[in-house]
Amino acid sequence: MHKDKDFERYIGRIVELKTYDKVDGRKEFEGELISGIGNEVVIKEDNNTLTFNKDKISIVKLKVIL
Repeated sequence: MHKDKDFERYIGRIVELKTYDKVDGRKEFEGELISGIGNEVVIKEDNNTLTFNKDKISIVKLKVIL
């Protein structure tokens, strides 16, 4: 996902997010996509809301659930 309309389309879906640098000791996150408009991506992971600057994200993709 790169464009605002991509993030908008998948709000409410589970995503995998990876950052370039560690955030709270981690580089990989998984959770429900809350928002991706502007320069921030917001996900909800285990009842915690996490906000990431898009410049710090290496990849965001939909989680494949079989």
